[in-house]
Amino acid sequence: MDVGVLTVPLGEQSLEDALSYLSGIGVDAVEIGCGGYPGESHLDRRAALEDPAVRSDLLETVADHDMRISALATHNNPLHPDDERASEADTELREAVELADALGVAP
Repeated sequence: MDVGVLTVPLGEQSLEDALSYLSGIGVDAVEIGCGGYPGESHLDRRAALEDPAVRSDLLETVADHDMRISALATHNNPLHPDDERASEADTELREAVELADALGVAP
């Protein structure tokens, strides 16, 4: 069994520091915020989608801490009654799914 956590509560730390801490307490997998209310302090979704080197660096950083990415988090509301907010949330969600695939995050 893997122990996994959401990195968002550690968003004031760098990803490297957050992963070091989590690895040290026995965490095996991380869910990283990449938009919406969790924000993207540990993962710039658009940069990672556009640049394979960003994705490679992220995967290497996570692996260096003997961890894996279990999920990406973007908590927002693509069904919001305000069309602009709904559209933004829909884009974030679709890009998060696309990025998860590009990173090899298994369902």
